[in-house]
Amino acid sequence: MGIAKSSRSVWSRKSRRSNAFMKHILYLHGRYPDLARYELECLLGRSADGFSNVSLFEFEDDFPYGDALFVSGGSIKSGEVIAEIESDANENVVQAIVERMIQEKVETFSIYAPMSTHDFSSEIKKEMKDRGVSTRFVRGGGFGLSSAQSEHNKATEFGVFRRASQTYLVIFRHFQGVDWFAKKDMGKPYRDARKGMIPPKLARMLVNISRALAIGVQTPTIFDPFCGSGTILMEASELGLPVVESDLDQMSVDGTKKNLEWIANQPEVSSVSRQIQVFLSDATHVDQHVSVNSIDCIITEPFMGKTQPTELEVKNIVRGLDKLYIGAFKSWKKVLCSGAVVCMIFPSFHTRKVVKNMQTTIDKIEALGYTREKNAFQYQHDDRIVQREIHFFRYVAS
Repeated sequence: MGIAKSSRSVWSRKSRRSNAFMKHILYLHGRYPDLARYELECLLGRSADGFSNVSLFEFEDDFPYGDALFVSGGSIKSGEVIAEIESDANENVVQAIVERMIQEKVETFSIYAPMSTHDFSSEIKKEMKDRGVSTRFVRGGGFGLSSAQSEHNKATEFGVFRRASQTYLVIFRHFQGVDWFAKKDMGKPYRDARKGMIPPKLARMLVNISRALAIGVQTPTIFDPFCGSGTILMEASELGLPVVESDLDQMSVDGTKKNLEWIANQPEVSSVSRQIQVFLSDATHVDQHVSVNSIDCIITEPFMGKTQPTELEVKNIVRGLDKLYIGAFKSWKKVLCSGAVVCMIFPSFHTRKVVKNMQTTIDKIEALGYTREKNAFQYQHDDRIVQREIHFFRYVAS
């Protein structure tokens, strides 16, 4: 997947040395690899070679590729590709890892090989023992070692990834701060699961992508007109971006204010944006509170109706949401800058007999002067009736 033509890097070096030695870096993504890959392409300003839940990038030797994990929401870890083996022979993988362990004097190691059932660890331990080196193996979880496990055990983690007959061998050097994301999710003072809560990692991805798509502005103003508990605005504020929040519910407005104050005082945060505007309003009348042409990005997960609708209820829900969403997009035209980005999560309804999305509404939105920047990204929740589609639009004033 390439970068959209209107995208720009929000985190990358301005210059590249033409004579620099190039290296391949692999990033491991979480639950939504397509969205995470696009986020990285936006952050890094380059196209990825993606397969499964990983992405390969080519960088100059001195490029600080690990820094992206301090900014991204969708990537778990990254490391340098130390070998590209033109076969799937397990003995070649074992020998390559052993040679690297000896070279780097590795005694505690872990193996993450999601595309293989082979027991690499036992063979590596035996080979190292035959060479007179005692080693210890640390078993990781679903995505291998976390940053805490790696640091606590002082372990070097190797990744083995296969595509057709090619095997990529990776040493992971950088890890996402998963504990901080968990703290933001569960530790913030205001939470209301009844209204739905977008995960912080997903919110961070949407902020990063929208920021990159914004034209001609380095620190775009982010507006969430269905702010809920303020997760999107927390992520934007942590990145130093001015934020505007509103909701029809006073409790949500007050709760978001508390959460923004909370994140500003956490030790993990060095600085946050202090440019915050808060007001009570339904999403179809925000133009009564926000200045004309003052918003660069709208990022929001709106009201989606009942969480468990029946097949008979879906039709009426879609009709009601159509009216709400069209009214909102009409109001937003009055506050958006020309060229502004709108990222909105739309529901799609999956019952036993009916699959209904909001495509008719999206067609109406495009008729209002918005154009879609990308195809929709699917954001699924297991077997829930209400699924989600992430859409990116651009508004250009006529």
